[in-house]
Amino acid sequence: MPNKIDEYATGSGRSYGEGDRTVNMVDVANPSSVKGAGTVAATVTAAPLSATALSCAMVKLQSDPANTTNVLWGGDTTQPMVLLPGLSTDWIPIADAALISVKMASGTGNVNWIAL
Repeated sequence: MPNKIDEYATGSGRSYGEGDRTVNMVDVANPSSVKGAGTVAATVTAAPLSATALSCAMVKLQSDPANTTNVLWGGDTTQPMVLLPGLSTDWIPIADAALISVKMASGTGNVNWIAL
């Protein structure tokens, strides 16, 4: 049985659908697909990834490996999701990177992000 992921590989411009879920194959190495990227110097107060609206299709977060406490992430009023130091999220489908807010569980740390 052929591997459908290879058939719909990055750069093909095609989508691979599986049930109700469709994954757009995006070439992350292509600089033109990057809408924004940066590092948030996070504290215990939630802050958005971008201070202004940043149109995108998806975002990936990484808790900096040097962090000594967990990153909490979510929307502007609550951040229920936990990201351990050094780990990354899967790609988060979202139309505006500024809608994601992050904070540290305690102390300070860095949250790295990229938006496509």
